[in-house]
Amino acid sequence: PEVTIEQGTLSGKISTDGSFFEYVEYLMRRLIVVQGSRTPLPPPKWKGVYKAVEEMYQCPQNSPFGVIGTEDCLKINVYVPAKSKKPLPVMAYIHGGGFILGSGGKIIVGPEFIVQHDVVMVSFNYRLGALGFLCLGIEEAPGNAGFKDQVAALRWIKKNIAAFGGDPDNVTIFGTSAGAASVSLLVASEVTNGLFKRAIMHSGASLANWAVNHDPVSVASKIVSMLGYETKEPKELYELYSKLSIKDLVLATAHIPLSQLVLQELLLVACVEKKFPGVESVLNDLPYNLLTKKPKNIPLIY
Repeated sequence: PEVTIEQGTLSGKISTDGSFFEYVEYLMRRLIVVQGSRTPLPPPKWKGVYKAVEEMYQCPQNSPFGVIGTEDCLKINVYVPAKSKKPLPVMAYIHGGGFILGSGGKIIVGPEFIVQHDVVMVSFNYRLGALGFLCLGIEEAPGNAGFKDQVAALRWIKKNIAAFGGDPDNVTIFGTSAGAASVSLLVASEVTNGLFKRAIMHSGASLANWAVNHDPVSVASKIVSMLGYETKEPKELYELYSKLSIKDLVLATAHIPLSQLVLQELLLVACVEKKFPGVESVLNDLPYNLLTKKPKNIPLIY
C-alpha cells in the first residue's frame, strides 16, 4: 500500500501473516557534517515512490561482531493494522540499551501484539553514545542530540501519522530501561507539550541516578583519557571528539560492562543544557524541578 506525506509517496510491505502493513526505515532526519559538527536537517523530498521496506539500519554501536551501524541512521518505522478503517490510537516505542546500544527495529520489540489490538505502532532510532549525548556546555556541543532525535520523531508522528490511519491526538509513548528514562525525560521536557497523551515506563525513570549526567564534561574527559588524551577543557574536548573516528569512540569503553559504565561514570546520557541563541533546548533544568514547577496532567504507568 502507498501513503503520501509532505515529502512524497512511500510504499510499504505486508506482514508475513497478512495482518498488518509495514513502512520501515523511512528517513526521519538527515545528518550533515559542518566544521566537525553533525547537524540534523529535515528529510529530503523525493519524486516517484520511496520503497520503505528495508529494516537494516542501526546507529553506530558495539556488537559481538565489532562496531556496527551508520550515521545515516535516523529512521522511523510505522506498523499499521491491515483491516482497520478508522483513526487508530498510536503507540510510539523508544528502545533501551543504556544510550549506547539498540535500535527501533522489531528484533527485540515487534509490533505483532500491539497491531492485533487495532493500534498503530511506531518505533525509531536515535543517536547513541558520544554522537547522541556528548554535552560540553558550549554552542558546538550543547548536549542531548539523541534526545532531540526523539523529539523530532514525535513531531514527525504528530504531523504525518494521520496519513497512515493513526490519530495524532491519541499517542502513547513507551520504553524500556534507557527508553523508559527517555520517556520520563520527554514527560518533563517543556518542548513536548501536545506531542503525546500518555506515557508508559518499564524499568527506568528520569529521577534515577543514572538518567541525567550531572558532570558531563568530566565524563567526556574520562572517555577520551582511555584513548590517551588528557584535557578537561570543553573546546579541546570538542576538537578531539570531532577528529576521532566513530569506531574509536565506540570502542573506547566497549570492553566495560554497562553496569560498570554507570558506576565509573563513563556513560554519556542526557544533561541539563545551557541556553544558546537559535539552539533549541529540550532539557533546561533537572527533571524534578521541571515536573514540580510545571506538572503535566497526563496518565502515567511506571
